[in-house]
Amino acid sequence: QVNELAEIEQAERVKSYCREYGVSAVLGIIFAILISWVWHYWRQAQENYLLTASMQYERLLAATVKNKNVNMQNSLAEGLIKNYPHTPYASLAALLLAKQAVNQNNLTDASHKLFWVIKHGEDQKLCSIARIRLIRVLLAKNQARQALNILAENNDPAYNPVFLEEKGDILINLGRSKEALQSYLAAKQAFSKSHIEQALLEMKINNLDYA
Repeated sequence: QVNELAEIEQAERVKSYCREYGVSAVLGIIFAILISWVWHYWRQAQENYLLTASMQYERLLAATVKNKNVNMQNSLAEGLIKNYPHTPYASLAALLLAKQAVNQNNLTDASHKLFWVIKHGEDQKLCSIARIRLIRVLLAKNQARQALNILAENNDPAYNPVFLEEKGDILINLGRSKEALQSYLAAKQAFSKSHIEQALLEMKINNLDYA
């Protein structure tokens, strides 16, 4: 009888384990399926998001090339910035608007658009381009000290030669010729490592050498 009770207890224990681990296994499968579905949905949503932004940017480029209504171009560009801010297409649209603003001598609007790219852009290359252009716009607005602050925030080594040259331009504007020459020479050395010749940079150096 004792053996029978032990067998019954063991059988109940086995059933309990089966029930416990059976439910866990089912929940595990359901959880895995749910995670897979969420991941697939998120990837598909991201692809659709980028595709739509890409199509909008193509429309913007087509409107720009064909010199269509400026209001239409602005509307398309602003739509990209507002609705697709986390895509490179929004940064490209903002850069385009900034360029148009410069052409219209609206330097304030240009600086706002370039600031937006620097603050919100997620593509480092586009952010560096926006930073370089913003420095030039600020210099055109006689805001050299602010331009120097923008330059100091650069963290993209790929554009160091360009930023060194821009720093020289800023220092010239501030009347710090000796420091400007040092910056130009550093830029020249950095460009030479990439086998890139900069005729304008050479002229800037020569002007300071003979000053």
